[in-house]
Amino acid sequence: MPDGVEITGPLHDRFEEILTPTALELVALLQRDLGGRRTELLAVRQTRVDDLAAGVREAVSELAGAVEGTVGVVVPVARRGEAQVWLDSWSEDAGAAAGGTEARIAVLTGRDTKGLEFDGIVVVSPDEIESESATGRATLYVVLTRATQRMITLTRLS
Repeated sequence: MPDGVEITGPLHDRFEEILTPTALELVALLQRDLGGRRTELLAVRQTRVDDLAAGVREAVSELAGAVEGTVGVVVPVARRGEAQVWLDSWSEDAGAAAGGTEARIAVLTGRDTKGLEFDGIVVVSPDEIESESATGRATLYVVLTRATQRMITLTRLS
């Protein structure tokens, strides 16, 4: 077994045909050389904030600067109007938010995201999104799988 590689799951039939010594060496090399960058690119950051509007503004600005394409801001239904007002009031982002769901920066509810993809996504209050939906966790799953590059989740401090 190469240094840094540990198999923690059960070893099934034909294991040695799939995870050959050469394949395991490659996995170890890729992790050593690219693991940090992979982790960074795939990172999902859970942020707890006192001021939800300020947290959303910071997250939207970060993602808008990090990705070239679209940024979705997914909020609970009860916060949809409030979040759109926030976005419209931020002069640096207001132009990018014009155009509803076709805008570069769009505010949506969990149900609105089905079938859509965004380069970056800010998920506001995921627990509320899950609890408000009749399909609960399935809706949250859809929301959490809409980002193609980066995602930030925000939860208000309790």
